Formats: sequence, structure tokens, C-alpha cells
Amino acid sequence: MKFFSMIVELLVILFIVTSCALENTEPLTGAIPRAATEILPTAVPSLQPTPKSTLVHPKTTPTITPTITPIPDEVAGLVVEVIDGNTLAVVMKGDRLNRPYLVRYLNIQVPPNTPDNPWGVVAYETNRAMTQLKVVRLVRDKPEIDQEGRLLRNIYLGKTLINASLVEQGLARAAISDTNSTSREEILAAEARAKAGNVGLWGPLPTATSTLTATEQITNPLGSTTPMVIRRETTTPRPTRTATLTPTRTMTK
Repeated sequence: MKFFSMIVELLVILFIVTSCALENTEPLTGAIPRAATEILPTAVPSLQPTPKSTLVHPKTTPTITPTITPIPDEVAGLVVEVIDGNTLAVVMKGDRLNRPYLVRYLNIQVPPNTPDNPWGVVAYETNRAMTQLKVVRLVRDKPEIDQEGRLLRNIYLGKTLINASLVEQGLARAAISDTNSTSREEILAAEARAKAGNVGLWGPLPTATSTLTATEQITNPLGSTTPMVIRRETTTPRPTRTATLTPTRTMTK
């Protein structure tokens, strides 16, 4: 009996201790007791198509800005065509497109190349003989361009200023466009010499010159011969009145 009473007392003490421990325990913050586990809703995929964007982006075309290469103050160029006594078509060195530029002699005025202007015809022929397919040097001066958009330049062939050379030969008159031009004094001095010598425009009109070309009859090593032919040609006006006879020997097979 005594042993049984001790077991009962231990059970009572254990019950009291357990009750006190439960009373002193604080509930968890934010914890909500649930009676049962709840089933969360599951998202159902929509069968509707996704709408396309209605935002319209404007179509833009890139603007291409051409690069303009400035013409140097001094540049070499090939004369591909002689337009008249005062104008050349020149392809400048370094131009990748090989574009011909119309270039006029600065500070001079040349008569037009027409039948009623014989010195204009002579000026054209002289200009062509001097510059056609030649490499010239274009030097910028004042002004740089004329009213028709053509370049105005002092044009050199070697060390010779062709602008002044044409004036000195009496094939052009001085027409100074700017008093600050670097070629002004040289061109005025050339015109003074032409006037003093009664050359070209300051002298008598030119007359046409006949050139006689003779072909001699010669014996071909193969036995055939070629008859003599005299051909008379009238050239463009030249400031000379003497005819020339130029014999040439030709051989035909």
C-alpha cells in the first residue's frame, strides 16, 4: 500500500507541473489555428489569344550625307579636253571618281572660238596645243569661281603661267577680277609687252596658211610603186603669211 501511495503522489505532482508549464507558454505571433487544411485555388490557363501590340513604329529612312572633299589650294590635274581658248576640262589628282572639272583661266579674256573671230580660233588652237593631255598645276586665287560655277585658277605648265602666256602672245586681254590677285602684275606686264610689239589682238588680223604635203614616188623592194600625190590643206588661221612645203616619204607594200 505504501508503494502504491507513492506512485499516486508522483502522478499528481507531474500533472501539476505540466499544467503550470502550459499556462506560461505564449502563443506564436501571427499563427492562426485552422480546423483543417485548406485547398488553395489553382490557376486555370486562359484559352483566349494574346492580343497583338497596336503600337505603330514610324518607318525611318537613314539620311545619307555626301562627303564633300575640298579642292586643295594647289593641285595637279590632267587636261582631258580643251573647251575653248579660255576653258579646260581637268581631272584632278586624288579624285577617286575621276570627275572632270571645268576650269577657266583667271584674270584674262579670250575671244570666242567662232569663224568671225580669227584670233579666237588661234587662241583655241594654241591652248589645245599647249595643254591637251598635259599635266598642269591649278593654283587658287581671287576670285575662286565664276558666275556659271566654273573654277577660276592660275594654271601653270611647268613654271609657265599659261594665263600670262596667252596674253603675251596677243591671244587674250587682261581682265583683272580682283586687285588682290597674285597673278595681276604678271598678266598686266604681259599685256604691255604684247601691245608694244603689236602682237595678236594688238596687230593685224591673221590670214589662213596653206600647208602642202608632197608624197614622192619610190620603189618598193617588192616591186610596186606609189604615184606622187599632192594634197593641199587649209589650216586654221595663224599669225603668219608664209606657205610651207613639207615633203614626206611614204612606202606602201
